Amino acid sequence: MAVFVLIHGAAHGGWCWERVAPLLEARGHRVFAPDLPGMGADKTPHGELDAETWTSFLVGLMRSIAEPVILVGHSRGGMQISAAAQAAPELVRRLVYLAAFVPCDGQNNLALAMEFCSAELMQGAAAAMGGQGWTEGHAESAFYNTTDDEWAARAKSMLGPEPMTTLMVPASLSADRFGSVGKVYIECLEDRAIPLAGQRKMQEHAAFDRIIQLPTDHSSFYSAPELLAEALCEAAAIPD
Repeated sequence: MAVFVLIHGAAHGGWCWERVAPLLEARGHRVFAPDLPGMGADKTPHGELDAETWTSFLVGLMRSIAEPVILVGHSRGGMQISAAAQAAPELVRRLVYLAAFVPCDGQNNLALAMEFCSAELMQGAAAAMGGQGWTEGHAESAFYNTTDDEWAARAKSMLGPEPMTTLMVPASLSADRFGSVGKVYIECLEDRAIPLAGQRKMQEHAAFDRIIQLPTDHSSFYSAPELLAEALCEAAAIPD
């Protein structure tokens, strides 16, 4: 059995894994789905976050677990799992990118978003960062286009602001540390936030042991939790 650490993406919190975590636990896995500092229910002021806050948080969490973990990053969370693997590769059994950013050394979140995210997502993010919230259906359209209406509405009601301080932090990745960790990419084929072409282009930034496809929107944890749980179990079953 595996230990999964599930890392949410921009504007979300650990709450977004609520349909998937029980399915993994029912299969005998241990699951951690934390709020990153300043996100979800964590009330750390965004002004107190710096380049190392999220990485230090993840490394500390992994050190508290008795075995190497499968570190799963959704969307912007791909940047966080990459940084954590660079910092402590011995604590990571495998990285799983779920429709996620895969940075090159030196890239930051803003550069990745500008190149690979859809116009719909960028417009919604600009409104949210401007204090207007996720307006004009941008969240439903970009994040939840194959998600049932009730789950999409629940998710949208829980979205929060994304800290500006994290946008410009460049990835610092090396072949002997980040490159030494096995990687899986889960594509979301109906994704309107990070369209499939962008997901596949970012896969060129690293070596992947397996590519898994899901016929879902950007938020497969809500639109197809059973399929996502199966995909994560498949990733866990790959020989180390």
